Amino acid sequence: MPTPTYAALLPETGYHWGVEPSSGPTAVTFSFMAADPQVYADFRPLTEGERAAARQALAEWSKVADIAFTEVEGDGQIRFAVGNLDGNAIGMTRWWSVSDDAGGAEIVSAEVWVDRSSPLAFEPGGSGLRVLLHEIGHAIGLQHPLENDPENSATEQTTLMAYAGHPDMPGVSAETPMVDDIAAVQSIYGPNLATEAGDSLYRWPDNPTFIQTLYDAGGIDTLDLSNLVRGAVADLRPGSLSSVGSYGAGPARDNLGIAHGTVIENAVGSAHPDAIVGNDAANRLQGGGGADLLAGGGGADQFVFASPADGGDAILDFTAGEDELVFIPEPFGFAGALLAGDSFVALTAPYDGANGTGGAWQAGRPALVYDAAANLYYDADGAAGGFTLLASLPEGTPLGADDLRLDTLAADYGVA
Repeated sequence: MPTPTYAALLPETGYHWGVEPSSGPTAVTFSFMAADPQVYADFRPLTEGERAAARQALAEWSKVADIAFTEVEGDGQIRFAVGNLDGNAIGMTRWWSVSDDAGGAEIVSAEVWVDRSSPLAFEPGGSGLRVLLHEIGHAIGLQHPLENDPENSATEQTTLMAYAGHPDMPGVSAETPMVDDIAAVQSIYGPNLATEAGDSLYRWPDNPTFIQTLYDAGGIDTLDLSNLVRGAVADLRPGSLSSVGSYGAGPARDNLGIAHGTVIENAVGSAHPDAIVGNDAANRLQGGGGADLLAGGGGADQFVFASPADGGDAILDFTAGEDELVFIPEPFGFAGALLAGDSFVALTAPYDGANGTGGAWQAGRPALVYDAAANLYYDADGAAGGFTLLASLPEGTPLGADDLRLDTLAADYGVA
């Protein structure tokens, strides 16, 4: 079995704060230095803004791992300060440890320093927050990915413990631990099973620029991209990277991770062409407007159409009798919870808008038409005219009326 990529973040001597199995989260205190410890020149305490960023960075690590940080007056186990650091360093971590019974090293004290002369921004996505996330990563037991392998080419796409930034989004900093960071820190402390344990909706502003990873411990969750002003590439598979939002005048690239062990069940696309890939769960995928590429992956998946305007999609995998096409009835002119028998028509030839007329159609009644080329059309008036391509399925897919569902509940899907 290949070595997991997160293993590069774990020192050969396993550094950790005291971990007591079955006794709840590992508890670590922290504080902000008020007096100069005579370590680096030009010491000063953190400003209120810097302290807020430090608290946020600690909280981001607590979200993904079973480790809890508590602020105290005086000397905490992790202490924060600002000073003029050596060389070109913009952050530095010092820690002290003792040998444990398993051949590792238990951390008993640590200091996190931020460089006084570096122009750091401490808001989300800023370089200062990223420095704090990185240095706290050291303080809880992680190392740079190239420590044991100088040829390691990891970047901020997968770990904020790397020196190298995101190769396609220079100048943007990670706001959370990334995919490999999460896997590594969970291998030490275990996952935080309370984070997003219920049903969660993940949504961004219309034109976001960010780098982050989603960690979610449970529930039925939805990735909602309907606000975006450009199409996205969304991959729901654990450990994957998606491209969501913008970078400059173009699209963001590989900027959203899905943590290992995280299952996002549902996704809603934008009004533009998207590519959405499901995982092994039972996914509900709604492409939205634009000509979308949809792949459900494993599990019994549903492909949702909120209106005829959602059409033009290519569904890359569909298992008849297991997967379903779901339609919100009202925009299609359907009534009730089931399709009438003559509202679905299967042809033995490609549909050209005229070759299905006759007894299969009823004047004035909308119909769904599936032809021999594995294309599903919507015919609004049952007169074999004015038809709209809804979806192309894999060649040879034996689609039947039982594979189609009308679902009034789908009207609220993903857009609450």
